[in-house]
Amino acid sequence: MLVSLEAKLQAAFPYTKWGAGSDDYSFNRVKPALEELVETLVDYTSHFTSPPEFPTTSFSFLHIATEFCHRLPNWDTAANNEHKTNLYKTLAGYWIKAIQDASSKLEEGKMYGQLTVQEWAKNLEHHNIASQGMFSSAIEEFKVKLGWIIGIQRPMSNFSNNQESERNHIKSQRKDGFSGFK
Repeated sequence: MLVSLEAKLQAAFPYTKWGAGSDDYSFNRVKPALEELVETLVDYTSHFTSPPEFPTTSFSFLHIATEFCHRLPNWDTAANNEHKTNLYKTLAGYWIKAIQDASSKLEEGKMYGQLTVQEWAKNLEHHNIASQGMFSSAIEEFKVKLGWIIGIQRPMSNFSNNQESERNHIKSQRKDGFSGFK
């Protein structure tokens, strides 16, 4: 569905020998398709990040949805870029929600593998870079709530000494390059 809406958006651009334009005329031609894609992305993201979805499902879909957002056109007129900017802000809120949901499952006894959490962190950092910092608040939330799993934040105080030892072991083995997570 999302791929077909993205294709519909691309097909709505007026034909020119120079390719897709970024002027006001082009924007007005694609605006209905753009709005439909953005609305559908938000609807799907809401669905795939709502409990009882598993955090792995939520983070996987958020990665996909954010990739779609990166591919939205950039327009010459700043006001025309509001769809993309607002979608970035909405997606950042969903990333924070997914982080908080994953963290609450930790408090219920759920555990996540280091490689899985590391993949979430890499994806989030990639999106923050690609969006020029639109996900910095989500990165901060990630560090606080889940960062200890991959050794980038102090552990939460309500865990046992065994879990503390495991986190210290993981931290000593950490070999990543998460610039946004330092």
